[in-house]
Amino acid sequence: MLTRQHKFVLILCAFVFSAIKINAQDHASNKLYAIVQQGFVFNNSDVGVQPGLAAGGQWKGFGLGIAAAIDFLSVRSFQTSIDLRKTANAGKFCLVAFVNPGLNNIIPTKKEKQAALRFYQDQQFKNGTYLEAGGGILMGKKKNLLAAFYWSRKTYKETYTNILWNPVLQNIEAVPATNKYITNRLGIKLAIIF
Repeated sequence: MLTRQHKFVLILCAFVFSAIKINAQDHASNKLYAIVQQGFVFNNSDVGVQPGLAAGGQWKGFGLGIAAAIDFLSVRSFQTSIDLRKTANAGKFCLVAFVNPGLNNIIPTKKEKQAALRFYQDQQFKNGTYLEAGGGILMGKKKNLLAAFYWSRKTYKETYTNILWNPVLQNIEAVPATNKYITNRLGIKLAIIF
């Protein structure tokens, strides 16, 4: 469930996305774009990397495409999403707002699987959702260098069977359990646009 802060960030991103002048679209040519990006996400005291790619088409400052990224915090996951963006000219640089709704696909490493099986039986991860929203500026001579701040939210579930000793019945019982994880993080994104 979204808290008041998360709703505020989503409303702010939607406002920025729509408030960028529609008449400032003449700078952007109608073309295809490809983005190689490196995200740095902050999760409590950890800082992780989130490399990714995005590609799509651009028309009058509006962009639509697909994006993919990999995340190594807690459990390795692969995010696939729709890439929605709006670009507006602001003189020597361009303003960019973007939103990426999609899926969070959990792909645990062998080490992560072995660590979970030490404590639980039948442990499995289930995929969840992913949402990323933010804004930044395009700089450089060709306006192809992106520096941006963003917020991301990813979810996934873990199901397992916990083995517990029942002192009343004097036997071992298998108890199924589910953990749902929701991660909200801020990040910095650096990218090159082709």
